Amino acid sequence: MHFFVAEKYGEIYRQEIKDALGGTGFDLIIIDEAHYFRNRNDSQRAAAARTFFGEGKDRLARNALLLTATPNHSAARNIYDILSYFTDITLKYDMDDVRSLMENFAIRRLRKMCGKR
Repeated sequence: MHFFVAEKYGEIYRQEIKDALGGTGFDLIIIDEAHYFRNRNDSQRAAAARTFFGEGKDRLARNALLLTATPNHSAARNIYDILSYFTDITLKYDMDDVRSLMENFAIRRLRKMCGKR
């Protein structure tokens, strides 16, 4: 029951935003702390997010920039799940092929500690 309510509100909010934008949605959506989307099927938040961001041609945004320092928490599938909210990844990639996912979707920057040598 809770998942249904969360999904319904996600759908309502997505449609209100798209209507306010003339039915087109956003060109780009930026998601900080994207690792919070790593568990696609286990919470009300995930259910609401799935319907809010939409699927296929009914996505809220044509492009997404996902920011996270920790994309992979406990399983290779975490990266796949994060991406699946924003692209039709299920049609193109194996969820356990982390290397391919990272090569095609990630820009990795390492923090270097500055100080005395």
